[in-house]
Amino acid sequence: MNALGQPILVFNSLKPAAELLDRRASIYSGRPRLIMAHEVLSGGLFTAFLPYGDLWVCSFLLQIRAECLALSWRRTRRAAHEVLTQSAVRRYHSLLCKEGLLLASGLLASPEALEKHFQRAAASAIMSIVYDYPTLETENDKTIKEIHAFGDRTSVAATPGTYLVELFPWMLHIPEMLVLIFM
Repeated sequence: MNALGQPILVFNSLKPAAELLDRRASIYSGRPRLIMAHEVLSGGLFTAFLPYGDLWVCSFLLQIRAECLALSWRRTRRAAHEVLTQSAVRRYHSLLCKEGLLLASGLLASPEALEKHFQRAAASAIMSIVYDYPTLETENDKTIKEIHAFGDRTSVAATPGTYLVELFPWMLHIPEMLVLIFM
């Protein structure tokens, strides 16, 4: 079926679904195009939303110089895998021990804020490992709030049907058309 330009495949039994989605996954694996979550909010650089295959990403710096790079899901996954191998993770042992101690002391001090303590520990460990960011000491840190606000916005944007641009991809270019009309 085709619903407003979006192809939809409906299976009436388990056998063809298993054949196409399990046994031929290398051919039919892919992600839906998430215009708001992937293209608008993350600029096409969020690995979790990258489509399989090659993708060109162009970054316009101060609208003077354009830099383009070829990204592929496979390439970004390989880069992530190299820094998260078992031998590479051993380098983070002292950092993770420190985070564990901070988590335990936070839980002992205020056990009612269980979820906030775990969110702080996870965000702090990821920021320290990926960006060499200093340890986030409290649950009220500005960085943690920004991370969770971005995660919330991305979750809403990735929900099907939230934005009309997901059904009508041409709407992504409306601001550009309006600028051209009024010039």
